[in-house]
Amino acid sequence: MARKPQSFKLNEKKKIIILYTNVRIEAENDLINFYLDRGYAPMYEEKKPSVKVEDMRKALEADKETLKKFDDAYKEKNGFFEACKIYTAWNKENKAKKKLQKTATSFCFC
Repeated sequence: MARKPQSFKLNEKKKIIILYTNVRIEAENDLINFYLDRGYAPMYEEKKPSVKVEDMRKALEADKETLKKFDDAYKEKNGFFEACKIYTAWNKENKAKKKLQKTATSFCFC
């Protein structure tokens, strides 16, 4: 069964191959060279680590209601994805609130 490559990502529309600088898998070097030989332009990025369920729970500890929804969704069969949706929605909302607070405090007319 084929697996998604870990050390690079393709953008076929723009003919770009994004090489992750912090991930090296020797078996994928042949594939990388294949795309580079076909004219794909290399770009370099650092691959972001994934967020673990424990980290999500720690972040949600301040919001007990959302944490309960998260835990209930996670307990269901195949509930990991639903729990991730809840966390992502909460995270977006939380970032927007923090950004709004920063802008509100930066306009002090003292």
